[in-house]
Amino acid sequence: MEHKSYFNDFLQNVVDIDQGRLDSLDTSITAIQNYLLESNYGTKIRFFRRQGSLAHGTIIKPLSGQEFDADIVMVVAENTDWEPKNYLLDLRRVLWTSSIYRDKASLSDVCVTLSYARDKKIDILPIFKVAEEDDELNICHHRHNHLIRSEPMEFTGWLVERNTLSGGNSFRRVTRILKYIRSHKKNFTCPSVLLTALIGDRITDNDKGSEAFSSVPRTLVTILERLDAYMPPLSGLLSAALLFSNFQVGGIGQ
Repeated sequence: MEHKSYFNDFLQNVVDIDQGRLDSLDTSITAIQNYLLESNYGTKIRFFRRQGSLAHGTIIKPLSGQEFDADIVMVVAENTDWEPKNYLLDLRRVLWTSSIYRDKASLSDVCVTLSYARDKKIDILPIFKVAEEDDELNICHHRHNHLIRSEPMEFTGWLVERNTLSGGNSFRRVTRILKYIRSHKKNFTCPSVLLTALIGDRITDNDKGSEAFSSVPRTLVTILERLDAYMPPLSGLLSAALLFSNFQVGGIGQ
């Protein structure tokens, strides 16, 4: 039996982030974007895009006492007078001039992070095209002072496409389940972006409409079998997830 109702209840009541947190995040992101657009940031801000798990539809409820995070890509014009690190340093400067963001803003390698104590973190990543390099998008590394080729919006588009190939939004829902198992059971470690990419890459164009992706339970089994074939050392993940599929974790009985 697939026990679809158990999966639905588990996702809704345990795994999925609640609407209150999403509304709070949306309010904060909108305020940040409006502030930056009206600021004296040293190059033109073209537009913003939400990225990461928020854009991918794979964001999960944080564990008790922990923060959740979200990513914003800030697409800007190239400033030919700047070194790569200046895109981040000037972003921090602008945020430090605000009484609202001054105590929240900190500089990371490739972003500026706004930390809302015991609530959430929002990472802002400046990204731009270098004309002489075939208009490729780049993010900036602060410590190393160099550019890193990146296509976060294309990656998001690819993940949206993977989800359309799986029935009932099952790619996103299974990804959230496996992220929860990783964070809650601690049987394995894997950055969210890598885990999401590994799961997405196990779905092919031939899977659209197939029985293997017709529900969350079937998608979970299919993904895990394909991951196990692709990465045999992944036994920790496989065992933990199959344990969940038998409803032995999270207090769910058979």
